Amino acid sequence: MTEEQALKLFARCYNRCDFSPIVRYIHKKASYESWDHFYKYTGRGSVAGALAEKANMIKEKNPPNRAYMGFVMVRHDIIGLRCEPCVLLTRNDPRQVIGVMRIKCTPFRMKHFRVWDGKGMTITRGDYVD
Repeated sequence: MTEEQALKLFARCYNRCDFSPIVRYIHKKASYESWDHFYKYTGRGSVAGALAEKANMIKEKNPPNRAYMGFVMVRHDIIGLRCEPCVLLTRNDPRQVIGVMRIKCTPFRMKHFRVWDGKGMTITRGDYVD
């Protein structure tokens, strides 16, 4: 599974408020951290629980938050600035970015889920994911 495939699957699940299709792709040593959570979740069960909790929070919002594909500028030590794919988590207005999701993958599993604060980041919003 590539990062782009993982991001599209995450965005699709986010927009449907159901992360159950992702659970089988989560690595047994996966981690999930978010700028708005105090704890770092580690392990497949813990990450799946955090995603299920997130799905319930999204369902409660009326209208719900939405996810779009996008690109974020990331600074690398050797390369310098580089655009990398991400998922932009937005309020019902796509211009109000509340988080930038990045997923690191092994060849078959999603291993690291990280949500950054969208403020102050250079991002480009792409297409809505159905």
